[in-house]
Order: sequence, then structure tokens, then C-alpha cells
Amino acid sequence: VFEVSRRHKVANPERMRSDYGKLMHLLQDARSEPLSALLAFEAVKEVKTVRSELLELFGGDEHVVDSLLNDPRLPTAVKTVDS
Repeated sequence: VFEVSRRHKVANPERMRSDYGKLMHLLQDARSEPLSALLAFEAVKEVKTVRSELLELFGGDEHVVDSLLNDPRLPTAVKTVDS
């Protein structure tokens, strides 16, 4: 639910103004020590990005990852193929 709301807010910044703020306060409270001990799940975790996944794949070699992500051929390589 949280991720769906976050994505909706990113796509529609003019919507959910008060609801999204309440959601952020709820998540901040969920990270507090007393509440996190009571919850049976972790409400917040690190966002995985393409860069973080590539760093893991290439053993943390930032030079290789940055050169791959900055390669001028990348947009062509990931472009959708239309039939």
C-alpha cells in the first residue's frame, strides 16, 4: 500500500496532498524505537536502484558501474522494440 501510494504521488503531485503527508508521518512514527518494537514488520527499507543493483553485481566497483550507466549506447540498448 505504501509503495503504491508513493508511486501515485510521484506521478500525480497535485493529488493526495493531505493524505500523502499523513502517510509520511505514519511511516516516520513506525521507525521510532517504541513502535518499531511493537510492529511485526519493517515499514521502511532502502529503495533499490539500478545503480545499487549493478554495484552489488560488480562487487562495488563504482568505476565500472558509472561507465556502464554513462555509456552513450545505453538509451539504444534499453529502448522498447516496436513491431
